[in-house]
Amino acid sequence: MSSKGFRSFFSHINQIRKAFLLLFVLLAVGTYFYSHVEGWSFIDSLYFSVATITTVGYGDLHPTKDITKIFTMIYILVGFGVVLYILTSIVTHFMEKKVEEIERLDKKMIDLEKDSR
Repeated sequence: MSSKGFRSFFSHINQIRKAFLLLFVLLAVGTYFYSHVEGWSFIDSLYFSVATITTVGYGDLHPTKDITKIFTMIYILVGFGVVLYILTSIVTHFMEKKVEEIERLDKKMIDLEKDSR
């Protein structure tokens, strides 16, 4: 793997790590907020945070206060954006690895064709 490949690899890994850290922070903020404002247990608050960010929304828990509804609207937009960023970063990482592999095999084929002449 070339130095460019290493940089690209670690760049994607760092992006993915940062995105997961941001996701963890969002879950912690959401869990704390729902626990304190709605008075839900830790596990109910975490469950609702995960269901909200992933846009599953079972409907078994729901905000009852206006401030919680406003927070949830913002939380959905930011959280869903972070989840999409994570998925995009992972797919980009693997796609670039495949492109590098194809380029390496193309070069090998060209070298073999030159050698056979």
